[in-house]
Amino acid sequence: MTSFVHRLRRVVAAALIAAIASGCSTSTIRAPSTPLPTPLPTTPHGTRLCGLLGKSSVEAALGRTDLSAQGFVHNVDPARRPGYLVARCRVSVPGDGGGFAFDVDVRRVEAADAGIVRNARSGALPFTYPHNIGIGFAHNDLYHDAAGRPYSSVESGVIRGDWAITLGIQTPAPDRDPLADVVAFVQQVIVALHLPARPSRPYPAPVASALHG
Repeated sequence: MTSFVHRLRRVVAAALIAAIASGCSTSTIRAPSTPLPTPLPTTPHGTRLCGLLGKSSVEAALGRTDLSAQGFVHNVDPARRPGYLVARCRVSVPGDGGGFAFDVDVRRVEAADAGIVRNARSGALPFTYPHNIGIGFAHNDLYHDAAGRPYSSVESGVIRGDWAITLGIQTPAPDRDPLADVVAFVQQVIVALHLPARPSRPYPAPVASALHG
């Protein structure tokens, strides 16, 4: 699977194309013709993967129970340098070709996260987070891996207080709404790590400029 950074570049390009085509109007989401799946909880219940996510929630989102997860959680210390990685979780399933079916990183906001702000404010992506969660977006992406196999994934990037949360579901279950699922997972991460909504110090200059531009 490709890294979040490379996938984010595709999201940026897609957002620019969509903005040009639509005059930067917000996309309209049509009502589904089939019943919506049961929403995931916004708090991590029961057994947790990597100390962050409800295991049953990840199983539902992927449509698999044969998961393996690797990750860690460090002390949430906003005094750490920009880019400091406080938490990570990588979830694999058999047959995923050595990539990850699900991934999440939580780190201190750094200059490159200005892209999250610009995408969230572009008006060209399917979902932007409400301000009580943070400044960010979620976006569907269709791509092919190095072997030419198609993947339909969903990516999310959110700035909340001192922290940037990036999350992706690379192989969502076919009967799920992966956009709704990533929003629920972001909230599970916020709850698990007790991430405050307000930053404790100024943002890097590119992020501050994007926020106030």
